[in-house]
Amino acid sequence: MNTLLLARVGGEKYWNYLSFVWLIAKSRKIRSSEDEMEVVRELTRPQVAAMMRPKVSARQLQEYLNIARKYVPEFRKFNDPRTGRLKGMAKLYECHIPVLQEIRSLAREHTLADIESVFQERASKS
Repeated sequence: MNTLLLARVGGEKYWNYLSFVWLIAKSRKIRSSEDEMEVVRELTRPQVAAMMRPKVSARQLQEYLNIARKYVPEFRKFNDPRTGRLKGMAKLYECHIPVLQEIRSLAREHTLADIESVFQERASKS
């Protein structure tokens, strides 16, 4: 598991491993109040599945990721361009949890097909 750093420098976001972003920060001399750095921890799929309320299996989480990758812009990196399926190596972070939790909440009352149609409608509106 790797630790990433999110640096906001002059309104631009830089995601990368600690050493690379540190070099950017040093070269730009981060001083102003809008510049910040934040350490972001990479999560495994079983960790994210355990963070869902109520908890889900890793297999169920994969179904939620399949819905999110098709219709939520933040999850586009989960698409494998070669196969058009879920990319196994895409990394999960805490910022992904709210969308997955929303899908989880909907799954308690609706089928996955119903949820997919809800997200499909949202995507077509934006």
